[in-house]
Amino acid sequence: MEDTATLFTQIAANSPNKKVGSLSRKLAKKISFQSAADMEALSDLVLLLYINGDIGSAKQGCSLTDGLVFNNNYNVWTFIHIVRALQARILREEGELEQAEAIIAQIEADHLTPGKLMDRDAKQELRLRIKNRTAFEDLTAQDKIGQASTSAIAAAYRFSALKGMMECREMEGYPLIDKDKLEDEIKKYIAELLKLPNYSYH
Repeated sequence: MEDTATLFTQIAANSPNKKVGSLSRKLAKKISFQSAADMEALSDLVLLLYINGDIGSAKQGCSLTDGLVFNNNYNVWTFIHIVRALQARILREEGELEQAEAIIAQIEADHLTPGKLMDRDAKQELRLRIKNRTAFEDLTAQDKIGQASTSAIAAAYRFSALKGMMECREMEGYPLIDKDKLEDEIKKYIAELLKLPNYSYH
């Protein structure tokens, strides 16, 4: 736990971004991998680090979830899967394809882990339905962004949408999603966010 606190303290000290500093200081004081709020904060932090090109720190933050075992608590694991999908994206971009694919395979296996209410077959059917109905416009939150009353609200929607967009980009089996188009949109969202001080180091 001390090493984790040190990592977040160092990230806070080295980043000029207030949001990165705030999230890092919060996680340095307390991080529970059973807490949805803490895992959401971690997913926010690693995404901010990634979009600002601080890949080393992003990888260190993502690696904190290594070794965790899925427990069917999607309130928490939705955010852990986001972190792990970003980790896979970084590894893919670095040419570490086998490691990236192993992470994605584990995310898929988690989704099929039997729970109290659903067995493996039922979960597989649900997973397939979700993938088959996931549309580009919904994934990218285009309606919400277009209807946002302020640029700050639009930016918040972009940032939130990026998590699901990046996760979907690394996964397979989404028939309505063109990965090249999705990748272009991811890069556009990042470029838009980097224009704003809340999301940028500059």
